[in-house]
Amino acid sequence: MNNYKNRLADLRNDIFIRQRPLGGLQKVRLFSEGIDRMLAEAYALFLEKDTINKQVCLIALGGYGRGELCPYSDIDILFLHSKNTNKDAIARP
Repeated sequence: MNNYKNRLADLRNDIFIRQRPLGGLQKVRLFSEGIDRMLAEAYALFLEKDTINKQVCLIALGGYGRGELCPYSDIDILFLHSKNTNKDAIARP
């Protein structure tokens, strides 16, 4: 989990501090895309470990879903799953 926290901090710093010439909309879109990559990687790891069944999908909501994720906004996602899914496995970090 700390690895993702560190990567999130690095991503945030890279986009919102180091890339000053970019416009605000470009920055929030880049940040949303970076979060997409991190979540896709985490999701793939869960599938590889067979922690969750393959009938689960992630749906981005709010600013993140619009591709407009601000630096310290919540990352709102919805887990859509079948009735047979182990919900406890999804909730574990």
